[in-house]
Amino acid sequence: MTTPKQLIDAIENESRRKDIRTLYSQITKAVPHLKPYVSGKGIGFGTYRYQYASGRKGEAAVIGLASNAQYISVYVNGWVGKKTVTEKNARRLGKVDVGKICIRFKRVSDVELDVLVETVRAGAEAMAEMTI
Repeated sequence: MTTPKQLIDAIENESRRKDIRTLYSQITKAVPHLKPYVSGKGIGFGTYRYQYASGRKGEAAVIGLASNAQYISVYVNGWVGKKTVTEKNARRLGKVDVGKICIRFKRVSDVELDVLVETVRAGAEAMAEMTI
């Protein structure tokens, strides 16, 4: 079984590997109660269960971190009112592309790290009741 450290160490691009290590460290410090694990090609932090109206059930990471070919992705689940915490903080996150729960950027220097950490904490807090 691959560990998060092994997954990070396997990233060929040194600059990207350094960025992912930085993000992994910051996320781990921000949400120490969410256990990191390898999820597909990325790292998940904590899990929650969901069920759609159709009855389909599943599990997903509360927070996710992935090194993709063209960018880094940080996934933050959690809603505050009618918006996700990611959408709520989108304008403050820096030079990033934001979806419902995904924050994409080329390098750590493109993102406002303190706002990203704040977003990660807010997402974890919003998901606390669903975390398993």
